[in-house]
Amino acid sequence: MKRMFGCFLRNGLIAALLLAVSTTAMAVDVREKYVFKGPFNMKTATGVEFSFDCDDAASVCRRYVYFKSGEGYYKVPFNVSGNGRTVVSVDRIDCLGAEGKVAGWENIEEILVSFWREDVTPVKWKASGLEICRKPYNAVVVMADAATHVFPRKLEACGMIPLFLDVKELDAGMLDGVALVVPIGNMRKFPKKAMEIINRFKSCGGVLLSSKERLAATTHRQLLQLLAKRLPELGEEFARKLAEDEAQRKKDAEAAVRFPAFMLEGGEDEIRGIDCHVAYGPERVGNDPKWENWDENCRMLKAAGFNALNVNVARGGIAFYESKVLPMSPEVKTKGDSIELIKKACEKHGMKFIAWKVCFYSRVGMKTPEFEKWIANGRGALSADGKKSTEWLCPVRPENRALEIEALVELAKRGPWAISLDYIRYHGTTWCFCDYCRRAFEEYLGEKVSNWPKDALAGGRLDGKWEDFRRRNITDLVREVSRRVRAEAPGVKIRADVFCRPNGNALTVAQEWNLWCREGLLDMVCPMNGMSGSTSKEGISDLLKIQIPASAGVPLVPTYYPSLMKRTGNADDFMNVIRAGRKAGIKGFCTFTFDGRLIEMLGLGEKKTSAREIKRVPVESLPLKCTSTETVKGQAPSLLPVGRKMKLVWNDEFDGDRLDDAKWSYRTNFWGRQAHWFAKPEDNSVEVKDGLMKMKLVKRPDGQFVSPQLQTGEIVWDVPHDPNAKGFWPLIKMEKPKFMHRYGYYECRCRLQQERGWWSAFWMQAPMQGTCLDPRRAGIEHDIMESFHPGELIPHAFHMNGYGGDYKLFMCPRLTKEDSHYYSLTLDKTRFHVFGMLWEPDGYTIFIDGRQHGPKVGMGEGEAVSQTEEFLLLTTEAKFYRKNRMTGKASPDLEAAYAAGDAFIVDYVRVYDLAD
Repeated sequence: MKRMFGCFLRNGLIAALLLAVSTTAMAVDVREKYVFKGPFNMKTATGVEFSFDCDDAASVCRRYVYFKSGEGYYKVPFNVSGNGRTVVSVDRIDCLGAEGKVAGWENIEEILVSFWREDVTPVKWKASGLEICRKPYNAVVVMADAATHVFPRKLEACGMIPLFLDVKELDAGMLDGVALVVPIGNMRKFPKKAMEIINRFKSCGGVLLSSKERLAATTHRQLLQLLAKRLPELGEEFARKLAEDEAQRKKDAEAAVRFPAFMLEGGEDEIRGIDCHVAYGPERVGNDPKWENWDENCRMLKAAGFNALNVNVARGGIAFYESKVLPMSPEVKTKGDSIELIKKACEKHGMKFIAWKVCFYSRVGMKTPEFEKWIANGRGALSADGKKSTEWLCPVRPENRALEIEALVELAKRGPWAISLDYIRYHGTTWCFCDYCRRAFEEYLGEKVSNWPKDALAGGRLDGKWEDFRRRNITDLVREVSRRVRAEAPGVKIRADVFCRPNGNALTVAQEWNLWCREGLLDMVCPMNGMSGSTSKEGISDLLKIQIPASAGVPLVPTYYPSLMKRTGNADDFMNVIRAGRKAGIKGFCTFTFDGRLIEMLGLGEKKTSAREIKRVPVESLPLKCTSTETVKGQAPSLLPVGRKMKLVWNDEFDGDRLDDAKWSYRTNFWGRQAHWFAKPEDNSVEVKDGLMKMKLVKRPDGQFVSPQLQTGEIVWDVPHDPNAKGFWPLIKMEKPKFMHRYGYYECRCRLQQERGWWSAFWMQAPMQGTCLDPRRAGIEHDIMESFHPGELIPHAFHMNGYGGDYKLFMCPRLTKEDSHYYSLTLDKTRFHVFGMLWEPDGYTIFIDGRQHGPKVGMGEGEAVSQTEEFLLLTTEAKFYRKNRMTGKASPDLEAAYAAGDAFIVDYVRVYDLAD
């Protein structure tokens, strides 16, 4: 390595010239602006509003409002979505800081609305109707050291109206009538005058939120509870917000139930990725050691529908694996080689492993002694105003470029499915202007630059050539990485994580990724759409209109940030932006980031499926509501509801020597495709003998586990596509149902599976369920019995409106906001049990062993009762095979269940009409 670095140093200027030889397309830099003339005193203003009318919002990028103050500007981004006239709100909370020497918000001379066009096509637009917003704020957030503006948004979500100030702007009188003051940053650096004002506020009974309190309230609910405690006079408002939060948590829990099925709607070839910042497991989940268990993490993610895992295993100056190129983290000795741990888990659970490398950058807490030496020796980036970076390496110096190339090639040789190039760019428009970059630029130009760096900055004499020089530096680095990886690690895919807009990115950070795609340097391009500010499905759709043609046929796999959806984040919003991408025709997405918040939001993990805990209740504790009644001579009696007259209209006692195919069919398709995890008749998974039917777990010769699903009819998504059909609905003709029924009592006596790894169910469906939004007409899925774990039943669910975006459900027993638990029933798994459902025009009642579980449901708010005939199902399923598709591998639980000869055993199924 030393010899290689020496070669690059000796030939540094030549290398700089060589990397600038290739021809790249010129990026477009067309700026539009409109100025509202002042002066404006915005000292206590919370923001501005104006009308923005644009005929091509999709081409509008890098949108900012600049507030001119003194010799500088305050810079605040703004969003537009869709064409036509919209009202734009710009909040001071979102201020990105000041450029130049500002004179305070009370001295705003003009307000500049500015954006850049994505191409040279003219855009018709205008800004008008500026208004200064002066909301009656009741909280003041004062910051030092350019602290984050995230917390004011959290206060806003809790119903507070915060004013966000630099501590130097705090004056006497600004805290009059304010309920809460929140200092952020090092208070020892607060000016004496500001501290006097804050202390006076506190001595007069004002509430000062300490850093310890603020940092302890990590969730929205915790912050609401803290504010309710500290500000009792606003208790009514916080109580309302807590109720809204509880409703949202319930909605998220319901959405989380739908999430795995929604994920699989994208098909087998869709990339459904998730990013993890931490090499040994997700962050911000406390000290629970299981989150550093990649086997458990991959199992959980696969079950949720993800199929690709992108883990940050290296940065600019550190590796979390055995490396001969990068300095290694001390954790490698204590926790092991992260690549080996992740690869093993991904292979076991059928997930694609993407090795994520951050280039040129190493953040606080990840700086090795070697990295510190590189910075001290002048390898760091330098800003235009002479500031030395302690975190960024210069992207032009040959030794830094060689380090990145060799590290990425080494990473590819470790055998991941793909490598991910992140931070493959400059730090920003004002970086890097070090002495080496100046000399390399001068050699590229063939002339000296005397007015450095002013001539190279925006508006300078050489700004266009400087931008071209920067783009070529990064593009040639990508070219060399692509060439080396394809030669030395064939088959390993290359992806790049990039900013959203190719032309705008080329100007700001020198990422001309549309050119990388056209040259075939990448196998995937991943625009970080979650950073765009366009977090709605409409905003994402606008971005995709630009990104899809720019990707030039290279798979587009945008990254979404669920936690930024509508600033609070929920599963429904996340599914909506994924749906927008699918509608646009892209075949993949990535999720940022795998952490505790995402785990909770998407219902991942055994203890995170909802806001409620699981309370297990023995069946014997339920009230007895049925009597034993012999209805089939010589067979076990039924347990029929007390006081009701019943007439047997259909039954199967399984008293022959084979399955009665006049009554039952095998379900072999799922959503119009053959389901490889469902057993076929030739798998011999069903055995009828001695009055019992055994539904068995079967292991095929290729190692595939399958188990049977039996039904007396079929739903529309059971029907496969007809490849020879013409017209709008190319489905093979549906088979005539063998048995369908409406209203009555539906009963099954069975013994549940004994081992983990697969589940069993007794339930009902309607053939056209979900084809209209009236569940009474289209039908409702009735889950009479579902057992996911031996000896345990999950709550009875009633699913309405299909399984897509209009999906809804209700449960028995009902769950209200006052309930703190989901109720799971426990029973003796070694015995036979009787499961029944009484379906009447006014509701459903569930019985287990003659005991009523919960009240009658179906007529409450958000509930319905099916008025159409439905068919019966007896089903089993090997866990995870539906999610893993053909790439799935068996879990140890499945192997053990198969070795034990486990079976779901059914004694009878009976259907009764209500004779009374």
